[in-house]
Amino acid sequence: MHSEIAERVRVAMCGESGETLEAELRFDGDMRLFEGHFPGEPIVPGVAQFEVVRSVAETRLGRSLALARVVRGKFTGKIAPGETVRVTGTLREEGSDVVVQAVLRCASRDVGRVKLVLREREPLADGAGAETLGGRDGV
Repeated sequence: MHSEIAERVRVAMCGESGETLEAELRFDGDMRLFEGHFPGEPIVPGVAQFEVVRSVAETRLGRSLALARVVRGKFTGKIAPGETVRVTGTLREEGSDVVVQAVLRCASRDVGRVKLVLREREPLADGAGAETLGGRDGV
C-alpha cells in the first residue's frame, strides 16, 4: 500500500513553515486500497491515513522516514474516493524520533486525529530510496 499511496495520492500543496505540517490531497477512486473496503461504499482505510501523514511529514522534512509507533489513531468520519482531504498538524523532533500530531479534515468535518512516532529510514543496500509524495503533483 505504501508505494501505491506515494505514487497515486494527489497532493495539491504541502506547507513549509516551522514545525507545522500542512497538505491538501485526494485519493483516486481506482486505487487498490478501496478493493474490499468496502464494497458498495468505498472509504479510505485508517492505515492509509497513517501512511498519508507519514508521507507528508517525510516530504515536509526532506528525509526518508519510517513509522516506528502509532501513539493514537482516532477516525471519526469517512473519506470517500475523490474527496479533498486537508492534513494539518505539528512536527517535533525528540532525539532520533519525529513526533507528528495531525488532524485530517474533509470539507468542514474532522475525519481523523493521529499521533505518530517516525524514525529515519535506513538506506536500502542497492542505494534505492523509499518513494515519497515529494516531487509529484505540485508538491
